[in-house]
Amino acid sequence: MRLFLALHREVSALVQEGRDVVVDTALMERGILLDAARCFAPLDGLFVGMKPPLAVSERWEAARTDRPRGQARRHYDAIHA
Repeated sequence: MRLFLALHREVSALVQEGRDVVVDTALMERGILLDAARCFAPLDGLFVGMKPPLAVSERWEAARTDRPRGQARRHYDAIHA
C-alpha cells in the first residue's frame, strides 16, 4: 500500500509541475483507488480502465519475462471489479 500511496503523490507532484504523465497501474484494493481519486481530483486528468478478456490478460502475462505466471488469473476479478 505504501508504494501506491507514494506513486500517487509523485504523479500528482509531477503534474502540478506541468509535466504530462501516463500511469499504468492496477487499482486492486478500494483503499488504493480512493487514495488515487483523492490525489488526482484537483488535476485535469482521466482514469481509463482496460477490461480485456482473461485470455488476453494471460497472453500479455506470458509475453512478459519479469513476473511469475498465474497472477493475471489470480487478480483478474479484483482488478476489473
